[in-house]
Amino acid sequence: MIKCKKCGTDNTALEPICQKCAAEIEISHDEARPLLDEALECMKKRHYERAVDIYRFLAAVGIPEGERELAKIIERGLLVPRDLDMAMKYFYSAALKGDTHSAYRYAKLISRANEKAAKFWIAYAALLDDEEAFGDACLLYDKMGDEESSSYY
Repeated sequence: MIKCKKCGTDNTALEPICQKCAAEIEISHDEARPLLDEALECMKKRHYERAVDIYRFLAAVGIPEGERELAKIIERGLLVPRDLDMAMKYFYSAALKGDTHSAYRYAKLISRANEKAAKFWIAYAALLDDEEAFGDACLLYDKMGDEESSSYY
């Protein structure tokens, strides 16, 4: 269970702010792992509300995997209203923390408004080995006339 580092209270409600002392909850990636595992198990068992609650909490405390998974749910409109701008916000936050798949998904969403930024994020995701970005990176480099990079992907 996640405890408030300031007062030691158990955070059973998965709130980003401690209900007792109003401190922001901080957790490490290691502390987040059991929650990520639980959320995945909840998705498999179709306990979607609990999974979304976990992903919302993890996103609120800045865990990239939580941000990515919540963004995927929001992007598809699964269990929550579809909101591409909100999904883009979470993908971007996770991408800035090095989550390569989030970088790719952010590129796809930002391409609606900013093709130059989309190209950067596609190249970034491919460079960091997100296999889903390889096809787009190949096309991107081909259009730029960079045959060596294009053939790499």
